[in-house]
Amino acid sequence: MASEKEITSTEKLLDVIRGGAEKQESGASDEVPVRESHESLLTGRFARQKGVTIGIDVGYSRIRFVTVSQGSHKRWKLLDYGSFAIPIDMEKGTPAFTAFLKESLAKYCGPPGKADLWAMMSAANVEVCNFAVPVVARKELENVVLWSAKKELDFNESESVFDYEVQGEIVESGVEKLGILFYTVPRKNVEETRELFDAAGYPLTGLTIAPMALQNIFRTDWVPAQDRTIASLYIGRGWSRIDIFSGGDLVMTRGIKAGINSMAESLVDEYPAWRQSAAREASHADIPESGDAVLELSGAQQADATPDLDQARQLIQALSPDSKPETELAERFGLNDEAIFTLIRPALERLVRQVERTFEHYVVNMGRETISAIYLSTAMNVCPPMVDYIAGQLDTSCDILDPLDPSHPWVEGATAEESVSERSAYVPVLGVALSHQSHTLNLIYTKEDQKQRKKYLLANYVALAVIGVLLLSGVGWYAWCDRVVAGKQDRVARLEQQVQKGIEITEASVRNMVADLKQERQRAREMRDRYLSAAVFGEVSSVTPEKIKVMNIKTVLDGMPAGEKGDSSRGVQRNMLIDGFVTGVSDTLDADLIDYVMNIQSSPLFERVVINAKVPETIEGQEVLRFTLTASMEVPST
Repeated sequence: MASEKEITSTEKLLDVIRGGAEKQESGASDEVPVRESHESLLTGRFARQKGVTIGIDVGYSRIRFVTVSQGSHKRWKLLDYGSFAIPIDMEKGTPAFTAFLKESLAKYCGPPGKADLWAMMSAANVEVCNFAVPVVARKELENVVLWSAKKELDFNESESVFDYEVQGEIVESGVEKLGILFYTVPRKNVEETRELFDAAGYPLTGLTIAPMALQNIFRTDWVPAQDRTIASLYIGRGWSRIDIFSGGDLVMTRGIKAGINSMAESLVDEYPAWRQSAAREASHADIPESGDAVLELSGAQQADATPDLDQARQLIQALSPDSKPETELAERFGLNDEAIFTLIRPALERLVRQVERTFEHYVVNMGRETISAIYLSTAMNVCPPMVDYIAGQLDTSCDILDPLDPSHPWVEGATAEESVSERSAYVPVLGVALSHQSHTLNLIYTKEDQKQRKKYLLANYVALAVIGVLLLSGVGWYAWCDRVVAGKQDRVARLEQQVQKGIEITEASVRNMVADLKQERQRAREMRDRYLSAAVFGEVSSVTPEKIKVMNIKTVLDGMPAGEKGDSSRGVQRNMLIDGFVTGVSDTLDADLIDYVMNIQSSPLFERVVINAKVPETIEGQEVLRFTLTASMEVPST
């Protein structure tokens, strides 16, 4: 799809957004009349409603507001709208203007945070284009779109804010592709607008531009556009703009170098010839009738009177029934509405031909569907003859874009202006109020910002999950400890109660205690017999130095009590017979043996250690001291 990006000037964008309001040198303004907003709307009937959005447009001479609420999916309601006049001597970008903006926001919006605030971007270098890309995987789409956009637009990624949206599948030359809407704007301009509202104390939820605002009106079904291809024609002062929407999606935008100034120039250029023709007709007429298309001119007027451009614009503006009649000016030049429209028709014809060629390019060259309807808006008040002329020339239904019509079901209950021209001044701001992150490209929260936020939230969720697991583990451990402590305390309490009550001793309880004691002793005896040998061998091994080589260990049970005969209180005596030899220097063999005996003697298992025999020997050519020991131990009989 070809890129259409001819409109880049600040005045052009602002005229689309604001209806072409401009300051007049004489101090007069042809801006559409607007009502003054009443104070503190959000502190009243919809102060606490959810889903409330306020659209804001900081224009040349006024700040306009529109407030809407969303009751359900594609079900909206106009709550109110209004404006505040900007003092003539106040310059934007100054602290005084910031203070005025803050005051206006406070009067209309009430305290900050009551509703979502969306504003319209007034930047000179906004570029919007549409193109098609091949159908690719979702993870590859961003790179494909960015590469295609760089072919259409020249922008610096580090200095520009850019974003895109996928508008669905289209068929181009028999190939299925994805329709892409892409925009780019200098990052500096976005930051300046955002900082302006931040300084005023009312941070923005979103920031958009005029074509996106008009797209919102169709996408939300405020003006139904399903299964239709609609064109929006805006006639500005020095230029015009045609936006084409298919099923509510902006699919093409093009600027046309013709507008109200062209019509004024046509009136000035055509007027002398028209005046001569009118004079000739008047000279041949018998008696002019009241209401004729041409008024009789005096001799002085016929000789000298020619309207200048400002006067021509005033005469064109007066074609609207909503404008102040310029009777004196029209009589001065001998003109009425029919004559004025005749004089501007050549310029209007050129404008219509440009629109017609745009439609042909869209339908023939791009292979898209036929335009089914045209919505017209202008920088001047609404002119019904102009609407009828465009509809007849293009053979297409043409009407004024008037979504704030009091008969609209979503406008009912709100105070609406009676004049179509007055209501049309709020149409772009209404589109801004209908913005939402789900269906509006946001200059301050792009897809890249959303991606970074998702990563940030994911990291936070992971950290919270880890903390939650640790916290739950700690709580579980604490609960387990608490239960253990509670059990111990309960047992202690029961024992204390038993101590306080005393233990009742009976024959049965004594028998039970004796039986329990015997069982305990039996278990102890079994454990002793099972592990005694291991304990003895382990003890001997632990006290045997490297010089002592043990060859044999034998346990002998005497079978007689260790004490006096017949006294079994001291248990049964067992002897450990240890056979081995001492190695090392021959002069110290006896001393080493004595040290070994003393080490065994110091063990708590043995009561007495006796050297039974010691004999010098030679083993493998080395002198050793062969010995035999008896280590006695007392084993309880119970």
